[in-house]
Amino acid sequence: MKPQVVNDNLMREAFRYSDNVASEKDIIEAALSEYILRRKKKSIKDLKGKICFRDDYEYKSMR
Repeated sequence: MKPQVVNDNLMREAFRYSDNVASEKDIIEAALSEYILRRKKKSIKDLKGKICFRDDYEYKSMR
């Protein structure tokens, strides 16, 4: 079986934009973390206008 290899051009570009990242593993983990965070934010945005609050809900009392 042929081993999976990350595109060299993408890896070089990722290193150019990275801040003190030492290895390809670190780059891949950072990329996956950012990908997951973006997907989670997208899911939250999809809820806009779909959540209804009770008329008597007082958000200030929760502070």
